Amino acid sequence: MDYREFAPSLHLARYIQCYWVLEDPQPEPGNVETIVPDGCAEWIFQLGTPYQQISSSGGLLHQPRTFVVGQLRAAMRVAPTGPISVFAIRFRPSGCSPWLRDAMHPLTDQCVEVGELSARPVLNELETRLPEAMDASSRVKIADTVLLQQRDRVGPIDGLAEAAVQVIRRSGGQMSLGDLTRQLSTSRRTLDRSFAQSVGLTPKLFSRQVRFQRILDHLRSNPKPRWSQVAQAVGCYDQAHLVREFRSFTGTSPTQFLRSEHRLSDLLTGLP
Repeated sequence: MDYREFAPSLHLARYIQCYWVLEDPQPEPGNVETIVPDGCAEWIFQLGTPYQQISSSGGLLHQPRTFVVGQLRAAMRVAPTGPISVFAIRFRPSGCSPWLRDAMHPLTDQCVEVGELSARPVLNELETRLPEAMDASSRVKIADTVLLQQRDRVGPIDGLAEAAVQVIRRSGGQMSLGDLTRQLSTSRRTLDRSFAQSVGLTPKLFSRQVRFQRILDHLRSNPKPRWSQVAQAVGCYDQAHLVREFRSFTGTSPTQFLRSEHRLSDLLTGLP
């Protein structure tokens, strides 16, 4: 399995966190992968055989070749059905909405096909041109070119939501909502509405996800952590609180997660 990330053009960096590619000509059949939330929406172009998605009830759904995946509130489970070739655009938390010109909250936990979105012209152009490229670098150049050509048609980034994202991240997800609204000189209702429109989550849930990502940061440096110390470092009340938070985003406990196989999720989150 070959996974790589690429930086976008500097003119697109305020919207896009990275492009990423995934290649695997011979994936293990039926190998179920768990994708954990990362606080970002993505545009996915499956140039190989599309993955199938496994619902919480165990049902199977073949993903579209091209789709937008909104914010995830819990882990998504997928399995390959053939040779994998994926090109994806990972947006910053408030960076996808200006391109879609749609509210993000209806997309939360959803994989939405191109035809249902206002941004279908640019998505259709990428869907047509990306398979023409011979390698990942060429696809990155195509994506940069197409998106830069469309940049003048993109809506503005919501300043309140973007400011809140930055404050939440700087605090490690530990700032109370009361302190957050006071610092931003806004009301809870206004902030919730702005966040739902531009990010697709509530500020509270986004803060929890930031703390969850900090737990993963600790696992990157220490695969055998002392969970009580990690809980204190990321702002959980105690180890039991950390386990509950971890389970809500992964479906399993931290110890079980470390013992299980989830290679794709590890690559996407940067775990060793």
